Amino acid sequence: MDKYLINNALPVVNGERLLQMDIPPLQNIIDPILPVGGMGLIFAKRGIGKTHFCIEIAYAVANGIGFLNWSASKSRKVLYLDLETQIAAIKQRFEVVHNRLNIPNGMKNIELFNHALFDKNCTEMLNIDNDRHREILTNTINNLNVDLIIMDNLSSIRRSGNENDAKDCHKIIEWALLMRKNDKSIIFVGHEGKKSEGDAKTLRGSSRMEDVVDTIINLSEIPNQKGNIKLMFTKHRHMSPDLANPINMNFNPENGWSIIGDYIPEDEKLMKKRNLEILQLKLQGIENKEICSKFQISKSEFSKIINKCKFIKDEMRKVIDSLLSSGKTESEVAKILGVKNLSEVKHYCYNVEVDFG
Repeated sequence: MDKYLINNALPVVNGERLLQMDIPPLQNIIDPILPVGGMGLIFAKRGIGKTHFCIEIAYAVANGIGFLNWSASKSRKVLYLDLETQIAAIKQRFEVVHNRLNIPNGMKNIELFNHALFDKNCTEMLNIDNDRHREILTNTINNLNVDLIIMDNLSSIRRSGNENDAKDCHKIIEWALLMRKNDKSIIFVGHEGKKSEGDAKTLRGSSRMEDVVDTIINLSEIPNQKGNIKLMFTKHRHMSPDLANPINMNFNPENGWSIIGDYIPEDEKLMKKRNLEILQLKLQGIENKEICSKFQISKSEFSKIINKCKFIKDEMRKVIDSLLSSGKTESEVAKILGVKNLSEVKHYCYNVEVDFG
């Protein structure tokens, strides 16, 4: 570091000068989830499909194509470090993806390391906690001019030290930060901790790894829905919240991954169902007190529920306008909508905030 110091002190930039500097904006290697030089973490319980998921990402980045509702803007070189799976299995998984997507030379930008590629007499396993092994890995990345490194998985590549001890994570973190400095992106793959409950999913081992990454994705089974997986962002440093909503997916080894809708927890589904029932009764002309009594809610909560349903107001307003403009009378429109009093419905639909209390 010494030769990069200025008068034996850190090089710094004044705030005003910073704003004048011509610094290129962040570019995404996988839009919008991972920037160039960014770090991601994908974790799940055993058997969920982490490796299948990461192979799809590798293939998308290598060919500059989309995956789920994400996209890779151009083809980039990918190094896939498979440190757990038998090479026959990893070959078969890549083969399935390649045959399904059928892109000419689709595997050209993918480089794979698996311990089976070593001579059988070699008993030493790649260990990123080992200084010499990190040097070898860095040389490999530079020689191949790799853009994205996928490490599958953390438990297999860190073969010494305590994964629960933050101090033992410093070598892999320092190495990853050096990769970031050189615009190399990394996706770490890890196992879910045993103490994870509900939507509070955590990586097995020290949370120090979670601190330094940009994006964290958890994959978990959706109860009572075989083959359906919930994708949840537990960290999204460079993403707007509306792009980081949970996603329901279906996974089939032959057909790949497909989105089947935004994930909505069961309790939220029940709440939405209840709120729609309340709104329906209101539009049918049922008294407020009767509705509150039926659902055991307070007067203020009732008013909040009605006002929250703005999206329904917008849609219903369009329907009412369309029916009236077609020449139908208000009584005819009320009959079509199944309500007793169209004037009250119109009053609700044409006002953003309405207090029915």
